[in-house]
Amino acid sequence: MITESVHAVWWLDANAQAGDAQGESMLDNANINKGYIQWLHSHKPAFSAKGHLLAAALMWSGAGLILFIIAGYYLIPLAGNWIQVSLIIITAVIVGFLKGRFVLGKMALKNVRRILSWKGEARCIGGFQPLRSWVLIIAMIFLGRMLRTSPLPRAIVSWVYIAVGTALFTGSRRFWTSLVTLGSLNTPGP
Repeated sequence: MITESVHAVWWLDANAQAGDAQGESMLDNANINKGYIQWLHSHKPAFSAKGHLLAAALMWSGAGLILFIIAGYYLIPLAGNWIQVSLIIITAVIVGFLKGRFVLGKMALKNVRRILSWKGEARCIGGFQPLRSWVLIIAMIFLGRMLRTSPLPRAIVSWVYIAVGTALFTGSRRFWTSLVTLGSLNTPGP
């Protein structure tokens, strides 16, 4: 991106030197854009691999915790029917564990390997997830909101929330394990 800006500035500078008034005004705009890009680059919230692993672990675990809290709130009216509540919790935890182990765990491991491949290079904090995953996260937030406002019985919504929360907790263990492993090496981290 910066390379493209440099080429654009070079082209605009060549036109401005030729006496082209439009080239001069475009050069001024390009210099402003180039300066803005450099300012953004120098002020981005960059973190080491440990920072990225911690952010990912906290996000996945925090989202799972929020889903557990909402599910618990939805299960309060069913507190008198302990058999139904037990079935909801047990089946959701089993399904969530399997999804976390075989689906989200693989995704988390791929993210851990990507983060550790940076070899000490500080990257923007949002980079602990690839862009495609951020799109998926936003879609899941909207789907969760639609589910919460849907006419479905709260028992079903709580089952889904417990299953997804368990999957997130199970998948987040990859980030926590990698973070602890890096921390135990007494090194600043890659």
